[in-house]
Order: sequence, then structure tokens, then C-alpha cells
Amino acid sequence: MVEYSIHARVMDNAAVEMPQVGEAMKMKKRLPLTVLLSLALCTVVVHAGEPIMDIEKSPISVEMTMDQIERAIITGTRRGWIMKRIGLGHIEAKLAVRSHLAIVDIYYDKSTFSIRYKESRNLNYKAGSVCGDQKPSETQSSPPPKTGFLSRIGLRSKSKNSCGTATIHRNYNRWIRNLEVDLNGNFSRQAYSN
Repeated sequence: MVEYSIHARVMDNAAVEMPQVGEAMKMKKRLPLTVLLSLALCTVVVHAGEPIMDIEKSPISVEMTMDQIERAIITGTRRGWIMKRIGLGHIEAKLAVRSHLAIVDIYYDKSTFSIRYKESRNLNYKAGSVCGDQKPSETQSSPPPKTGFLSRIGLRSKSKNSCGTATIHRNYNRWIRNLEVDLNGNFSRQAYSN
């Protein structure tokens, strides 16, 4: 008959300390709070805006008349921008994506064009202050700050960079970069089609 025996290991008389019942309960109580704070910090970082990007005096690389430039801008893009002539050298552009709306002013002359933020809806716009030689944006007033849990514990993102410039959802800046690229393409096509 074979006998099996179970032997307990003893570690050189070293006692293994187990946490006391009270300490284990404290750790269990701290865990949800730690997880909640970690998630809150991640949310604040994810939803912090980027500084608003205005395109200033982007060169028009081909020689065109003001009418040709206006036609090239009003032709717009295949990305859904709706253009409206405000006056000579000034066009307003609107882009609606799902529940979001961006409105910009496009100013142009024979050699350059500029795209400037005008207003927006549902793009987490936060007004900023003037810093150095920067101009204040032509913007709508921002909604009052939220007074939720994160604000009360001091974790609400300020959504301003070190200069205090206005910020907005990062998709807005991507839309503006795409608009600039599309307009430059339109200028080239318009100049070479005549």
C-alpha cells in the first residue's frame, strides 16, 4: 500500500504576515474610490479641448482674379461645407455634422485667404482671454461652467492652454485643416480650367 502525505512548507521559521481583517476592509473600501478617481481623470483628459486653429493669410499659389477665387471657395468641398457670400472678400462657411455645427468666416484677397472661427454648437467651445499679440476670437458666449462632482473635488479641466486662448473639440481643427487643403485644391483646379 502506498501512502501519500501532504507536507506543509515552512520558510525558515519566517512568519508570513496576513493583513488583519480591519485592514482588508479598508482596502476594499478604498478600491472603488481609487477606480472612480482614475476614471474621472481619464475623462477630464479625453474631453479637454484643443486651442482653436485659425488659418491666417494662407498663400494662394496661383494667379487668379477675385471672381475666380470666390468661385473656387463657393464651390467648397465635398465634405459638406455650405458657403454663403457675405461681401467682396468675405464668405461664411457652415458645416453640420450630426448634432455639431461649426461656422467660420473666410476672408480673401488676390494673394491670401484666412479661415477664422465665428461660432459653434456642441463642440465644447470654451472662451479664452487675449494673450500677447493674439487677437480675441469672434465668438459666442460660452455656457456657464458645470458644477458637478468633478468641479466640487477640484478635477474639472480648465480647457485653456497656458495663454488662456479659446479651446474647442479636436474635430473642429481637423475640419479646418481639411477645408484649407480642399480650398487650395479648388484654387489650382479653377486657375488651370480657364
